[in-house]
Amino acid sequence: YPGNLECRTKYILNDNNEFIIKFHATSDYDTLVNLTNHNYWNFHGHKKFYQKILGHCLKIHSYSYCDIDKNFIPTGKINNANKTKYDFSSFKKINNYELEDNGIDLCYIVEKYDGTLKKIASLYSDKTKMGVQILSDQPCVQFYTGNMMEQSYNGKFNKNYGYQHALCLEPQLFPNAFNQKNIKSSVLHNNKQYASTIVMRLGNNFDE
Repeated sequence: YPGNLECRTKYILNDNNEFIIKFHATSDYDTLVNLTNHNYWNFHGHKKFYQKILGHCLKIHSYSYCDIDKNFIPTGKINNANKTKYDFSSFKKINNYELEDNGIDLCYIVEKYDGTLKKIASLYSDKTKMGVQILSDQPCVQFYTGNMMEQSYNGKFNKNYGYQHALCLEPQLFPNAFNQKNIKSSVLHNNKQYASTIVMRLGNNFDE
């Protein structure tokens, strides 16, 4: 792996129910950098409404996603999500249709990306109304429905976590960009600085 890469991460919890992650990285040689966070979310709770992610309402500020091959590697092609299983451009409840055939594990391209911090996704439970809004300055967000989770995670109230019991929303640069001529590379150049921010705004009754 080229270069000595130094990464620093700062975690901030503020009085606005926001959990903020700030990434910084430098390298003494040109190298690849694409940092993100892999939180798992399920806002149904444990005691009363414990279940898989079915019934979560999700909105992703995107109309397109990266095409992938059989190994989940982006091919460089961009697919239109409009009116497909993968369309979350307005709030949509996650049902069996979205989770069948091993669910979803795709990189969505943020609409009207300009490099500034902006809302890219919102998620809440139809039962508890609790949820999260994700803000980021990155051009993409990976949506993953927990398709490779094992069946043996032990949780609170003697509940077990397993297949599709949680989902991830991971702000990031374009994956596999280094191998695609039509996508901006994720190379960090010698003595330049990488920086990115993720804000997870927790709350309830999200409607936008």
